[in-house]
Amino acid sequence: LLRDTQELANVGSWAWDVRTGGTTWSDQLHRLFGLEPGRVIATYERLLAAVHPDDRQRVEEVMATAAHRGGNFAFDHRIIRPDSVIRTVHCIGRVSIDAHGLPTRIVCSAQDITERRRAEELGHRQRETLQTIFDHIPAMITVTDAAGQLVFVNQEWSRLTGWSFEESRDIDVVAELYPQPDERARVLEFVRAATGRAEDFRMRARDGRCIDTVWAIVTLSDGSAVSIGQDVT
Repeated sequence: LLRDTQELANVGSWAWDVRTGGTTWSDQLHRLFGLEPGRVIATYERLLAAVHPDDRQRVEEVMATAAHRGGNFAFDHRIIRPDSVIRTVHCIGRVSIDAHGLPTRIVCSAQDITERRRAEELGHRQRETLQTIFDHIPAMITVTDAAGQLVFVNQEWSRLTGWSFEESRDIDVVAELYPQPDERARVLEFVRAATGRAEDFRMRARDGRCIDTVWAIVTLSDGSAVSIGQDVT
């Protein structure tokens, strides 16, 4: 069951008896390292040899600190397989110590998180791309959650209205931007309907300037809404 579970989760494990030097690797750890189970001598030194050279010093430092303190540890690092393929693993381990505070045994699991890390990096690049677009496009963009709470404004919105995102969370934004009751009521109905159709509104900036704007609102599947506006004065 353990063998099947490790294979399904792509998790390998190893144990090192610090006093005797004896090391045990699971079959899945061999495969994770690109090795045939039983074809290499499992040692702690062989384990370190599989670590990417740029990460090896950090791994040794983490292990040395863990051995000194005892208890649990966790960290990520890269490995290089014999075929030169680089993978990223997430390690979780525990150090057992004796009555004198000396390490006796280290047990560690290693999971291949390469695809997850790539997905995270892709997501980060996508978010960075969107943030760059939001902050440099010549249009105002705001995002509200399903409850109508403002959760994002871009730089153009702050520049035209005169309010920062932090300041906008402490005021009634609609009342400040649309002080005329009739216009404010029309804005609130426009927000409630969120048909995606563009409409014109006269907005008052923080410094008292009146700005003619055109806005469109689209809703997302989670109930949040994206509003896009432009100064057409």
